[in-house]
Amino acid sequence: MGIGKASNGIAGTLSTNMSVKIALVTDIHYADVPERNNRYYRESLSKLREAASVLAPKRPDLAVCLGDLIDGPEKTDPLAELGHLKTIQTEFQKLAPRRAYVLGNHCVNALTKGAYLRAVGQRKSYFSLDLGGWHLIVLDACFRADGAEYAPGKFSWDDTEVPAPERAWLAADLARTKSPTIVFCHQRLDMDPDAKQGARSSRAVRQILESSGRVKAVFMGHTHTTELRTSGGVRYATLPAMVEGSGPESNGYSLLTLKPDGDFTLTGFRRHTEHPLHGAEPGR
Repeated sequence: MGIGKASNGIAGTLSTNMSVKIALVTDIHYADVPERNNRYYRESLSKLREAASVLAPKRPDLAVCLGDLIDGPEKTDPLAELGHLKTIQTEFQKLAPRRAYVLGNHCVNALTKGAYLRAVGQRKSYFSLDLGGWHLIVLDACFRADGAEYAPGKFSWDDTEVPAPERAWLAADLARTKSPTIVFCHQRLDMDPDAKQGARSSRAVRQILESSGRVKAVFMGHTHTTELRTSGGVRYATLPAMVEGSGPESNGYSLLTLKPDGDFTLTGFRRHTEHPLHGAEPGR
């Protein structure tokens, strides 16, 4: 069951003197289709199995997919993508008993947001929760610049936005919390609006995040790259995709540990060891 059913928190919250452990994966793009452009869609199933075999014994409190859990055939096929989602869900659920799904553009290429969220058991596409003294925010940038939400056949991957109502919710949500905060989003919030991968309102979103004084880091996917930028005291970390490349050595996944003192560490595996945050303690 996805945590969206308890959008204001998770049942059985942790003590504030305990670290919070989060399994992080992104851009899995699972589909039962042949390789294209260095994306080995079928191999994502075995890669995610490996991630679960390594991370699940560490007992994460939460698993987060930073978007693009599924992909599909070149011709849009909702039934096929629902089948892909069911298959990959079986493995993703092994990571942790509680899970959060960040919407990526490929998640809703053939499925409506409602259909995708119902399939993963999550009630909302953007929400926040408190866990072990930390505040966690999931954002949804799967909107067009005109504010319309992505729908099959009615969007382009490079037209992405965090619309005004969501930004207003974000500002109000951050104003209510006094806890150190981590934000998850699929599309890039650290890029300016003229970049294809960046949300049109990225500057406005960064201003909200950075002025709050609460946000420690933002974790993103989408571009399949390894990047780290800092702005206004907030670290914007982009994690590499699981789908890129063939073989176990091309896999990548991480364990994010949120400490009671407000610091965090990122322990990467496989290609996630390439990330500048891997093994580092950023400091407060």
